[in-house]
Amino acid sequence: HAETLDAFAWGRMAAPDQILGTYPERNFRLDAATGEYEYVFHPRKTASKQYSFLLGQTSVVRRDTIDGFIHTAPRQALAFIISHKPTCEDLTFHFYNGNATGLPPIVFEDLAPVLVLGERNDQMHKQNKKLWNARRQRCLNRLAEEFGGMALVRS
Repeated sequence: HAETLDAFAWGRMAAPDQILGTYPERNFRLDAATGEYEYVFHPRKTASKQYSFLLGQTSVVRRDTIDGFIHTAPRQALAFIISHKPTCEDLTFHFYNGNATGLPPIVFEDLAPVLVLGERNDQMHKQNKKLWNARRQRCLNRLAEEFGGMALVRS
């Protein structure tokens, strides 16, 4: 994994305020009819190919980003993470960082997660994708309310 560590070390120096991670990335869209945010599971299949958050397994950030998250993110968002884990901790972290920096995350597309993390066939979203996406969508809308608006920044 020397290549992965080198890539993250370079990225950390080049973009110190952004969250770094590997594919898969995710996004959101606003449903004009309902005013609700929708969870976009495969942003690469959309016309824009934009993303606004990464899954949390490989997020690389500075220590002060984590300290800021713990000490300044909305208390209700942090309490929800603790009482409902595993759930929306990665989304909450991206909301915090987007709100704090105004910057999107950076995805290292050429670092396949299977090489970094190994096989992930037992993940929760693989058990029932429809229920998982609905859960993530509820999380998006709850966080938008708690952060005072959509804080995710698109690539």
